Amino acid sequence: RARTSRGVSAMASGIGAKQQRRKRYSEAGVVFTEAYVARVSSLPGDASDDDDDVDVGAAASASESARAFKRALRAFTRLGSTFAEVEALRALVDALVLLANGGRATKSARRDRRAGTSSSSSIAVDADDDDDAELEPDAAFAPGVATFLALIFLENSRPLHRYVITSLRRFPPRARAVAEEALGSEILAAVAEARERGSDPDNRNRGGGGGG
Repeated sequence: RARTSRGVSAMASGIGAKQQRRKRYSEAGVVFTEAYVARVSSLPGDASDDDDDVDVGAAASASESARAFKRALRAFTRLGSTFAEVEALRALVDALVLLANGGRATKSARRDRRAGTSSSSSIAVDADDDDDAELEPDAAFAPGVATFLALIFLENSRPLHRYVITSLRRFPPRARAVAEEALGSEILAAVAEARERGSDPDNRNRGGGGGG
């Protein structure tokens, strides 16, 4: 009876902790700047009423995987709470992985389908598969992954950092190299922007932003 009581208490404690995390997450989401939203709009893919500067010709020629990623990222910027963003991040990464694979499922994903299993992790790259190592990323992958990685430098993005960074492991080798180069460029750009803000007395008085 005492053991049962301890089990119920532990379960209640776990539920309470989960509810607290959900409450904390729901209170604030990433602060998407106008510049970031414009960057999303400029990605190859479907045009929308919000895409003032989109290249219509490029949108028409974009692959279906590029369109899917742009739709997913645009929807992501409108969620409005960290809890919703954490929940939606896996699907966003799945769309990016398809871009990384050139719009094709990896060998491991095809095995999962034949076995009758299906999950978001079924798209994960199997580094031991030579076929996967030869996959070329979609032309839209480079700007897409750079925009995705820029998330971590936006205000209130800290709860997303770990998942965003570790998602690079899911890309096949050639796409992973592109992503790592993009991450380096985004870091340099963020550092330069922070230095510029720090040298501006008006910004110092207002207080800086950042990816906290």
